[in-house]
Amino acid sequence: MDRPSTPRWLSLLVVAGVGALLFASACQGPNAEDVLRNRPCEPGTMACAPGYVCDLATLRCVDGSEGVGGGEPMPSVCDGPEDCPPPESPCERVVCVNDRCGVEAEPVGLPAATQVDGDCRAEICDGNGSTESRVDPDDIPDDGNPCTLDQCNDGDPENAPLGEGEGCDDGGLCDDGGTCVQCISASDCTDLPPDGECHQRQCSNGQCVSSFTASGTPVEAQSLGDCQVAVCDGAGEVVQAPDDGDVPDDANDCTTDACVAGAPTFSAKSVGAPCGPSGQCNGMSQCVGCVSAQDCGTNSACVAHTCNSGTCEVVYTPPATPLPANQQTAGDCQQLQCNGTGAVLSVSASLDVPIDDGNACTGETCVSGAPQHPPEPLNTSCPQGVCNGAGSCGACNNASQCPNQGSVCQTATCANQTCGLDPLPNGTQAPASSQTAGDCAVLVCDGMGATMANPSPSDTPDDNNDCTQDQCAGSMPDHQPSPAGTSCGVGGACDGAGMCNEAGKADGATCVLGSECASSHCTDGVCCDTSCSGTCEVCGGIAATAPAGQCGPVASGEDPDVECSASQTCNGSGGCGFSCGQAPQAPGGTCPATCTGGCIGDVCQIDCNGAQSCKDATVACPEGWACEVQCGSTESCNNLVVDCPLRYTCNVLCSGDCQGLDLQCDTGTCDLFCGGGASCLGAGITCGGNACQATCQGGVKPSVSCGSACTCSPC
Repeated sequence: MDRPSTPRWLSLLVVAGVGALLFASACQGPNAEDVLRNRPCEPGTMACAPGYVCDLATLRCVDGSEGVGGGEPMPSVCDGPEDCPPPESPCERVVCVNDRCGVEAEPVGLPAATQVDGDCRAEICDGNGSTESRVDPDDIPDDGNPCTLDQCNDGDPENAPLGEGEGCDDGGLCDDGGTCVQCISASDCTDLPPDGECHQRQCSNGQCVSSFTASGTPVEAQSLGDCQVAVCDGAGEVVQAPDDGDVPDDANDCTTDACVAGAPTFSAKSVGAPCGPSGQCNGMSQCVGCVSAQDCGTNSACVAHTCNSGTCEVVYTPPATPLPANQQTAGDCQQLQCNGTGAVLSVSASLDVPIDDGNACTGETCVSGAPQHPPEPLNTSCPQGVCNGAGSCGACNNASQCPNQGSVCQTATCANQTCGLDPLPNGTQAPASSQTAGDCAVLVCDGMGATMANPSPSDTPDDNNDCTQDQCAGSMPDHQPSPAGTSCGVGGACDGAGMCNEAGKADGATCVLGSECASSHCTDGVCCDTSCSGTCEVCGGIAATAPAGQCGPVASGEDPDVECSASQTCNGSGGCGFSCGQAPQAPGGTCPATCTGGCIGDVCQIDCNGAQSCKDATVACPEGWACEVQCGSTESCNNLVVDCPLRYTCNVLCSGDCQGLDLQCDTGTCDLFCGGGASCLGAGITCGGNACQATCQGGVKPSVSCGSACTCSPC
């Protein structure tokens, strides 16, 4: 999938961390000794400059006059670098020193000239003439496929298929295999005529095609007594064909009704033929010998009988006159009308739509006079979630539509419109967002959807203290004091106990003691303009409203130092107050073992997605963390009691069974999400003093005890 990207040269410089220092270094002239001696070499090669040989003991170039070596010196004599052979490594450049050719290593951090586009990596010079490969998240692979998401995953190129139904080129749709097609279901084929008795839309192998009913097949809507039959022509249209068996009826006893070659005929009966209750035909299609109209026949909506001077006469209702409503059939897409010769004609009526079939994923319409219930488009909303474009309602059509996306070690799935969760393979590294930098450990998946911590010596901690040695002791961060006299800060020296004896730091500089600062105030880890010791005051950090080094009020809704009561947060003006619907950001820290689904930011995820995994249990959310409990399977959270943390947000996602669940809210915001069906049958929420709500997709709703909640929203 094409994406705008940072220019490759700029991306490489960012990955390399190259700044002004690199370029300043690159502009310095080479030192002859650095260039010509101590260069790595191998015996029998031409690696050393004239006058220098390869020392077999150290494998370094040395002055040939020292009487060591064994390699042959490079015979090149030069006036400038252009006279010298090219270097072997892209991280070396040719130099000419004292009329002799040599090579000099490019500065550390300089991007190498040899790069591979789209491999998610950058080749960077190491300062010793070689290259090292680093992760470059901006070197995104482009496979030219609009139905894949081109991205870098921890240094590996990845072209993951987009969700089924996502739009692609020229109005197309992505299928579940990552291919741009014309359609997923027949309902996507909107450029074709709508379905009818003689024409049906089909989606075949991602292409819209038409299917035609066989020629000569009668359709449902017919006009009785017109000597014709409506049939399909084999090309999707309805045509009329002769049908001499569809005999008309003019309601006249003195005519013989017939069809001849598809046309109605009404020939007069012979004189004396009986007609009416007691009359006779006069040979001119008239019945004589009547006393009243009742003697001439029964009237209908399309025929009126009269007796005129002993002669029966027939008056026909004008053509296209609708029959009364009590003689019509509602919802059959037809209207009964008089044909002008006494017969009843059924014609198409597009406004006489069929009765709702009760399926939210089908519509109601008339097509060529026939009732139709076509499927609604893909992803149309319905009670259980979304329509699949074929008339069925379910929770999802692709995994991204599932409300429970699982923990960091789970992948949401969608099969047969049902959401599920699959664990990531054992040993898969959890995403960077769930890792804690500098904790000497890396979170990996255990193959069952949860995380486990493995020691990672390379994940060294950094306490931003020049007077400690940051390292890992097994899986634990360790900060041993640096030796006394070690340089630190600006002109300072370490005291051997982890402190830097430095004075005069400007406001905003990091500090440990006030004696380090020009202002004599070290607050919240930085030099501050005042002591900044008032309630809900801060001198830096994510909750600050003023620049680092300047004391100001904590942002409204936050309370990083937990100075306010359990039901209050800082009000943005240097005091505490209650703000309905707000919960402060939790301090977080090392992810507690209680968080079986890992931690994302300040949110502890408790994984109850397995069948009966938390049934009849009690889950206590850890203090100091926001909390999210995930219930995604059969009886996974039936009769579960959830005790929410003090002050912070608490949410429960019930895409599986949560029957009888008891959510005990505290002073933070609180939310219970119930999926379709009876997932929350018998469940209940006991609200605290903050905002409290339940969200339901199905018809079964949990009970909500609002109590003292500042706002309460049941389903």
